[in-house]
Amino acid sequence: MIFGGDCNVPQGDRVFKQIENRRIDSFDGGARGWCNTIADSIPLLRIDQIWTSEGVRCVNAYVRKAAKTDHKMYIAEFGWTE
Repeated sequence: MIFGGDCNVPQGDRVFKQIENRRIDSFDGGARGWCNTIADSIPLLRIDQIWTSEGVRCVNAYVRKAAKTDHKMYIAEFGWTE
C-alpha cells in the first residue's frame, strides 16, 4: 500500500502515532535533503507526505517546484523489499 497527500500537519506531529507502527514514512527510507514542501518560497515544513506498508521501500525522495501552488511537489520512488 502507498498513500500520501497534503496532511495539513508537519512531520513528527502526534497524529502520525496512529499509523507509524503500521506504516513507513517514505522520508525515512530514501529522502535526499530536507524535503520540506510548504511554503514554496521558504519551505519550513513537510506537510505533504507519502507513507507505505511493509514490503514497499522508498529508494529515492525529493522535492521540486510545482506550478500554481504554494507547495513544493514531493516525489518518491519505490521498490519492493525482499
